[in-house]
Amino acid sequence: MLTDRAKQLIELIEEKNKLYKYANQLDSFKTRQQQIEKAVSDILPFANTLRVFRQKNIVDCDLVQKVEKFLYSVNLILEKFKESPEWIVDSQNFDGNILERSIRGITKELNEQLIQAWENYLAEKMPSTNQEMLNVLVKIEAFRPNVQRIRDLNAQIQRQKLPQNYEEFEHIERLIDQLREHWLTLSSDDFPETVLHFLKATVDFGAPLNLLTTEVRDWLDCHGISDSLRIRLT
Repeated sequence: MLTDRAKQLIELIEEKNKLYKYANQLDSFKTRQQQIEKAVSDILPFANTLRVFRQKNIVDCDLVQKVEKFLYSVNLILEKFKESPEWIVDSQNFDGNILERSIRGITKELNEQLIQAWENYLAEKMPSTNQEMLNVLVKIEAFRPNVQRIRDLNAQIQRQKLPQNYEEFEHIERLIDQLREHWLTLSSDDFPETVLHFLKATVDFGAPLNLLTTEVRDWLDCHGISDSLRIRLT
């Protein structure tokens, strides 16, 4: 009987020691868990954007592989933690400071490269809505609503952040399509094609004198915008 009680006492002491050990490690568990959760939270928006850009073929494959490798390493840490929680407490296995430095470096690189890729994409897809021409056309009553819509759409597109999913990307593409449509359909019964061609040329390339026909000159004088244009030698 005494032997049994002694055995039970030893087991209780061992269990108590384990509880003390886990209690002392609890803060370490929480700290490491927070570090991992923050790492995932910090990189997730960029990873989502990268996934969309990859689908659209507007991002470097090397960058994709680098992020996937990093996410794999984080996922490996989580799997080992689930298998054996004590594993993550050992600084030889997991160093939160190294993880934080890694996440700062990769998110900085991701941010810079994704922004550059996005700017390049917009520069390629956005129609050339030169402000000089819009400033001319906005003085014409028939074109004022269309010019304002072009400016509104352009402002909306410029306010958009990096898309984090396919739906956001599609929304921005629709805005660009609308902007292009409004720009290409700048026409009016009161706006002869020769005038439109002349004004576009003045802004895009510089209009040759042969485009300044009598019809164009009369139209410019009639609408009081002759002084808005300048002839220059190139």
